Amino acid sequence: MVATKRRSPTSTLVSKDSISGASSALKDLPEKPKEIWSLREAISLLKDQIILALDRVYLYRGFADAFLKRC
Repeated sequence: MVATKRRSPTSTLVSKDSISGASSALKDLPEKPKEIWSLREAISLLKDQIILALDRVYLYRGFADAFLKRC
C-alpha cells in the first residue's frame, strides 16, 4: 500500500508576492558593521602580525601572555 503525504494542519502557506516582498526587504537592509568575531576569525585577521612577532623570535608562550595582557 502506498502512503500519501498529507499537509500538516499547522502548516502555513506563503504567496509568491509575500516571498518577493520579503526578499526585497532583506536586500534593502543596510550593512551592519561586525563588532564581535570568533577566535578563528580574530586569528585570521591577525595572522600577519602574529607571524611577524614569531619571526622576531617571540616564543609562542611569551607571545600568548603578551597578547592576553592587552585583551
